[in-house]
Amino acid sequence: MKSKILYSLIIILIIFSFPLLSEGQTSSLARRDTRLLLSISPESPAPKDEVTVNLRSYAFNLLNSQIEWTVNGRKFASGLGLTSIKVTALDLGEENQILVVIRTENDLVLGNTINFRPADVDILWSTDTYTPLFYKGQPLPSPGNAIIVEAVPYLYNENRVRIADGDIYFNWFLNGTRDTRQSGIGKKFFTFKKGDRVDNLVLNIQDRSGKIKAEKSIIFENINTNPQLYLIKPLIGIVSDRTLDKE
Repeated sequence: MKSKILYSLIIILIIFSFPLLSEGQTSSLARRDTRLLLSISPESPAPKDEVTVNLRSYAFNLLNSQIEWTVNGRKFASGLGLTSIKVTALDLGEENQILVVIRTENDLVLGNTINFRPADVDILWSTDTYTPLFYKGQPLPSPGNAIIVEAVPYLYNENRVRIADGDIYFNWFLNGTRDTRQSGIGKKFFTFKKGDRVDNLVLNIQDRSGKIKAEKSIIFENINTNPQLYLIKPLIGIVSDRTLDKE
């Protein structure tokens, strides 16, 4: 009699313990499955960008699956058919770790991960537009002037060490066309002559592995030139407080 009672208690414990184990330890029980397709938008996030993480699958019915998201080791969100979340990218060089685990309608527990490391690039530019000596602003581009552009990349490896310019691919696109001559590894400078139209310059950079990327664009509009005449007096030089047309 005692053995039958003990046997019944063991069965009851097994029945009630199994669901708790499967729900409480979903992440550890999940089998990594590449049929769960993860992607991020934007593809090259900068620090503190809002990043959308999307989950797709051609093998499983995600709308009828319980989906749980873990971000950087902490449970972030869960729900039926929850196929996308929005997260905030970390600082430069810090890796975002995204884990998704699904429980299908057939009670399969599967998971997959995607990691990304924010990067950035600054674009500095100057032009050979003529300005008077007393002009304190930055010379602005006008048609026919040369524009010199310099990229300052901020790419970091897994050890949070900044990647040298000589280990970075620079791809320059002017008005939608890649400049093959000025693009390549270590080519952080770009020069072009301002045209008569608005010029759109896009820069894509990535490390040698192609895993760490950043993108930046800048638009150069035409600035109409405005010739002005100043009086030059032999003893005091240029009279800069007024132009001759205001005499």
